[in-house]
Amino acid sequence: MARLLDDAFSKNRRVDDLTGADFQSLRASFAKKWGAHRLGGKVHRARTMFKFGFDTSLNDKPMRFGSMAGLYREQIVDQRLVAVTTHVRERLFSKQKPK
Repeated sequence: MARLLDDAFSKNRRVDDLTGADFQSLRASFAKKWGAHRLGGKVHRARTMFKFGFDTSLNDKPMRFGSMAGLYREQIVDQRLVAVTTHVRERLFSKQKPK
């Protein structure tokens, strides 16, 4: 994860200089590579790294991620339920009823 953040923000970038737009572009680059489940995990890990930095006094203030938080684990579960429900509904109604 640290390598991904280094590639996205460059090694010389100060943490307190990062903005919500930077995190939006990071999330967009993640979304190009991975699906919803892995994307949610990567977003969670990135947020956890910055929270750890604040909790251990490496950062003076907590990070503001902007809309990087747009994908939560609950939304991933909802997406799965919709996909499964749609699949089951298609299977049930596509078969002809026995006479």
